[in-house]
Amino acid sequence: MIKLLIKLVGLFFLGFLFYLGQKHFTTTFFKEGQIELLTFNYLFNGIAALIILGNLYLISKINKDFLGFLLILLSVIKILIYVAMIKSKGYTLERDLFLEIFLPYSLGKTIEILGLIGIMRVANRQEVSEL
Repeated sequence: MIKLLIKLVGLFFLGFLFYLGQKHFTTTFFKEGQIELLTFNYLFNGIAALIILGNLYLISKINKDFLGFLLILLSVIKILIYVAMIKSKGYTLERDLFLEIFLPYSLGKTIEILGLIGIMRVANRQEVSEL
């Protein structure tokens, strides 16, 4: 379990480095208000990844048979909440904002998938040791 936590902290640190790189190297190309959108995207996807992994971990203690389907369902819910929050902040989803939206989302999705793989490995080890 400690290895999984260290790996996830490392992935979140990598996400922070991506954020800094994307923010500082492309700052001159941003229009007004896109820095706030970029910060919101990374924060939202990071917090959502933590919430999703926490829920998957708690549910894996009860039943681990449908965790993959639950990850898909939570991802759809995450996208719906994201679109609603973006609309409420007054941003519009345009093609020129693709990288500002896709990079944080793909990084968050990678963290969720690798975290789920780690959770499944821990659950499988515990199940084998109980036999």
